[in-house]
Amino acid sequence: MRFKLVNSIFFVALLVCFFSKCSSNIASNNNKSDTNLVKDSAYDVFVVAGQSNTYWGQGYDSIKDKEVEGIYQLGRLAPNDLKIIQAKEPLHHFNPKADRIGFALTFAKLYQTYIQKKNDILIIPCGMDNTGFDGEGWHRKDFLYDNAISRINYVFKKYPKSNLKAILWHQGEKDVNYKNYQRDLDTLIAQFRRDIIGANKTTPFILGGMVPYWTELKPERKHQQQIIKETVNRIPVTAYVDPYLPQKIQKPNNNQDTLHYNADGQREMGKRYFEVYKNLVKNSK
Repeated sequence: MRFKLVNSIFFVALLVCFFSKCSSNIASNNNKSDTNLVKDSAYDVFVVAGQSNTYWGQGYDSIKDKEVEGIYQLGRLAPNDLKIIQAKEPLHHFNPKADRIGFALTFAKLYQTYIQKKNDILIIPCGMDNTGFDGEGWHRKDFLYDNAISRINYVFKKYPKSNLKAILWHQGEKDVNYKNYQRDLDTLIAQFRRDIIGANKTTPFILGGMVPYWTELKPERKHQQQIIKETVNRIPVTAYVDPYLPQKIQKPNNNQDTLHYNADGQREMGKRYFEVYKNLVKNSK
């Protein structure tokens, strides 16, 4: 009996030792990842939210879309969920695909140059395809909205010296026939500004226009585009990224995936998002 007891104690001790070592190794690996990527506990933060045109541009280019030092993202995919990792295409929106890109990385590179690399940049990707206000999606207490707020506020609790620079929004295609779109969009902007730690009524909120060719195919789509565009007349410190100016964004074959910008279109939208952001911040001072 005593022999069995001693053996049992010895076995339990081995298990404790084994799991302690495993936990230590996991923590060590996680810390190593953070040590390699996180330079400082303060970031210039940009939230990217909406539906598929936040990230579904086909035509990834390893040179044009190359990651750069100092631009990070909040990981979503295992094993990097809620970790600060390199911002690398495809960004960690809900269902990224290897050959697709969005506008955020182009935007961040231009912003990095603009601030002369003074601060590290953190993108928080929250886009999901085929989502909107018609049904459960971006209303307060819907999964997508609450998930976005939870992830954003996680960053500001962990890195309280960080600054929310802007919310970059691209959505509207799913809700073309949704009669309460304007009301719910305006409500979303106000709620984001209330629910995000560090946000307020002057937090820049920038909305992108839908693909011109797709929009022009039906009058109700044109009406939807106008609602998005006129947000600037309804809500202070908002801006609209116009896919028509300085020239209309088109694809070599506009009938190929009519709903989405291709990679060239996404890069161009990234440039326009940045120009709009820069002017909005300048005029808000």
